[in-house]
Amino acid sequence: MIRFAHLQSGLLQASAKKAGEALPLYPPTVRARIAVRLRSAVQAGHLSPSAVTAAVANPAGVDQRLAALGTRMQKKFRAMAKIRPAIPSGLTTPYDPFYESAGMRRALKCWGSTLLCMDAITPDAVSSALSEGGRALAGCISQACASYADQCVSDLFKACGFQTTAQVEPLWVARPAWMALDNTETPIESVLLFPADNTFTVTGTTHSVDDAGAMLLFSALMSFRLRALSLVCPQDIGTEGFVGSMLFSDLESYVGEAVQSDGSVILSDDLLEHLENEHGIEREDEDGLDRVRKSLTFLARKKGLIPHFKSPYSAVMALRSFASTLDNEDAATALRGIASLLHLQSKADKSFHDTEVSAESLEEESWAVGVHIVSADLTGFEGSLIDDLHDGNMNCGSDGALFVQASSAESAYRLAVREASVITVLSTLIESYAEATLS
Repeated sequence: MIRFAHLQSGLLQASAKKAGEALPLYPPTVRARIAVRLRSAVQAGHLSPSAVTAAVANPAGVDQRLAALGTRMQKKFRAMAKIRPAIPSGLTTPYDPFYESAGMRRALKCWGSTLLCMDAITPDAVSSALSEGGRALAGCISQACASYADQCVSDLFKACGFQTTAQVEPLWVARPAWMALDNTETPIESVLLFPADNTFTVTGTTHSVDDAGAMLLFSALMSFRLRALSLVCPQDIGTEGFVGSMLFSDLESYVGEAVQSDGSVILSDDLLEHLENEHGIEREDEDGLDRVRKSLTFLARKKGLIPHFKSPYSAVMALRSFASTLDNEDAATALRGIASLLHLQSKADKSFHDTEVSAESLEEESWAVGVHIVSADLTGFEGSLIDDLHDGNMNCGSDGALFVQASSAESAYRLAVREASVITVLSTLIESYAEATLS
């Protein structure tokens, strides 16, 4: 220090500060874990993206700023924990054996605590319910689930840049499975996901193969990645990729001989006899034969009409590019909304890639469970196939519900509500596009 005695103290302090900033606090493995925690905190709404961006904007001193960010998160969590009431395991409701069971008490504690941590239920609401017992807390949890789902749908519409004239109800309902079914064998952390109406959900349009925008949209639908629910595209109805149809299987074998090079369709005596004997479509049934011709034409042109996108990003860019060419602003807005939804869902799906998700049917013999169908007028048989599917579910006593399980109750619930919201918003956007282009 004697050698530098002639230097000003301020300069020495500045040099020391720069040297400290140049020295990393964390090894690469720790930084990787910090990055994962920060991403989770942003997705959960505990940190703003701008705060994280500001912390890592300049490489110099980034570790110190990350440490300060972590300290801020800890203070926030401690502040939140102080106001959260503890849910006792001994909840009871007098004269109600249902809520006095040990299993129900564990379920109430699990889901009450989970929704509190998700900020889906307020501490005041829990405190008020606790003073009345288990039944009141169960009602509080049920109401919180409904409100949280409605908010997720509303938030997703805003994120897609699409305004609705009225509140849109979720097409699928997510509830804690144990409480919904009163089944002691059901894992407490699992979620029951079921259609709000019918045994599956449907978005119906009347687009034909002549609508280029609709064909592009139907292609993009194949890029949606869902882990619990299943999205059935119009081009897949009746094919083996869905539930299968003997009629379509038979028609595919006749495409080569029935569809001519000029696009015309000739029904041979052999095909006509087969249709009459196997599928009840008689030679005099002009309406039925017209649908057969339409189906054969679609099957022959399917690959050329509906391209395959290599990635969700390619589908997003194709939708946005096509929307920019439209004079119909309502149709363009709907397509841009679908592109944004696909982009958001792709990002959300990556956040769940480390989560083990199990989606199982409530009924072993169900035909279609957790299914949302987007229907069009590509073959003319879509309506009858959907009716057959519904009848099959009804005959085996299935309501289309499924269990969703993940690493925790919160992960299962977030995933179930997220996918229910995606299907609801997607259905509304497709209907908006159909209204703009078909009216």
